[in-house]
Amino acid sequence: MTAGISPAYVFKLFPSKVELFVAALDRCFERVEGALATGAARIPGGDPEQVLHEVGGAYAELIVDKSLLMLQVHALSAADTPDIATAMRRGLQRITEFAQTRSDATGEQVQHFMAYGQLCHLITTLGLDATEGPWAATLTAGIRHYN
Repeated sequence: MTAGISPAYVFKLFPSKVELFVAALDRCFERVEGALATGAARIPGGDPEQVLHEVGGAYAELIVDKSLLMLQVHALSAADTPDIATAMRRGLQRITEFAQTRSDATGEQVQHFMAYGQLCHLITTLGLDATEGPWAATLTAGIRHYN
């Protein structure tokens, strides 16, 4: 994706690379929340597990294009930078609160949903669905994703 603006203008808006990266993370989580809202809208008034299932499916559809997923992976690897860690926590808070509020799920259900999502991140990032061996089959069994 290209923004169609010059690098000089970008650095006028974002004086440091960290500020630019944080802005990209904030936008990433806006897009994630938008996708989750689309999923939640598919099943208004459903039980919490149904809503979380649809929300998870919408996220799986979103990360077919790995750019948002890889941005999150890179951010995790740079989380020793305080501003990046803060942005990741802010995004995680946003998604966790959204999932709990829209699904009316318990804290434990949301915790399982988020943990499942992290496993999906690993599977998608590393291409484990195309990896042979019993260990990969164990990790990918029943995991929904789209190519």
